[in-house]
Amino acid sequence: SRKRQSDIYVFCLLACKDQDAIQPTDASQWIFYALPTKVLDEQKPTAKTISLSALTKLPVIECSFDNLRRKIDELANKI
Repeated sequence: SRKRQSDIYVFCLLACKDQDAIQPTDASQWIFYALPTKVLDEQKPTAKTISLSALTKLPVIECSFDNLRRKIDELANKI
């Protein structure tokens, strides 16, 4: 049977709107969304992709790069 292989998914969005200022290597321009796989399995069991609007309707944790590790650690401790 097919199943998702990770415990936590991290989705990333390059959020800079100014085309002249975009620097993909600048982590401060990104927004990160962390979500336990269990939630995806319960809410979107057959989905292979997800839109930002669908993702943000889930109990996702939004954070900056600076807080990403702490948020992932918090999620991992709950699993």
